[in-house]
Amino acid sequence: MSTALIHDGSAAAQSLLLHGVIGIILVFGLRWTSETIEPKFPNAIQAVVVDTSAMREAQVQRKEAAQQKLRDQAAERRRQEQARQAEAQAEAERKRAEQEKVRQQQAERQRADDLRQQRMAQERERNEALARKQAALKAEREKLAAEREKQQRDLAAIQAQREADAQAREKAIEEARRQQLLDLENQQRQAQQDMTKMEEWVALIAALVRQNWRKPPTARSGERCRVNVSQLPGGDVISATVAPGCNVDEVTKRSIVDAVLRSEPLPYQGFERVFRRQLTFEFVVD
Repeated sequence: MSTALIHDGSAAAQSLLLHGVIGIILVFGLRWTSETIEPKFPNAIQAVVVDTSAMREAQVQRKEAAQQKLRDQAAERRRQEQARQAEAQAEAERKRAEQEKVRQQQAERQRADDLRQQRMAQERERNEALARKQAALKAEREKLAAEREKQQRDLAAIQAQREADAQAREKAIEEARRQQLLDLENQQRQAQQDMTKMEEWVALIAALVRQNWRKPPTARSGERCRVNVSQLPGGDVISATVAPGCNVDEVTKRSIVDAVLRSEPLPYQGFERVFRRQLTFEFVVD
């Protein structure tokens, strides 16, 4: 459509240009002739007037008619295009309607098939439930029978176990009494041994401290003092003090404490069983 408009417009422009050139030639030709040529017969020559307005009007009318024709052609093409689009839209609507109908038919068939499958599944489930119930009843009857047999066996076993337990209890009681007596004897014997070992250990420490004691001039013979010792395993002395009640002077008390410190490590090896961190022994001043 645009090519036709350009072509028709170019032809009209060329026509207008041609007529304009002809008019200019005629006008200027007439002026040149009237100015340069002397008329030989002035009374015999008549001027010819060309009316160009009618030509221009006719040309304008032709141009408008061509443009109107182009507009009519464009309108017709638009109408045809709209008609084609409407027809295509109607065809698309028809196809969508057919597809929707097919989809609904498929959905209906699917619903019918699903309902049939659901019914079959329900029937199968009922049959399976009935089979499970029958199997459960059978298993319950077998279980009850097995439990009755087991109860009978258990009663017999319980009776036998009771008799065995009674005999075992009597034997255990007797064995426990015997073991208690034996343990008591062992404890007494061990306590006696520990007492003897403890006495030996304390006497050994007292002797060692006395051996390391440096008697001061102010010491009075015959005094007895209790000495408290704090020690570690191995015999290392932490502290040593003379207990209250000792009637010696301070110099003698300090000499006893010094003797304990010079005696460390106190005897430990062989006395591990009776070892005590806090020990008290008697120191005799002679």
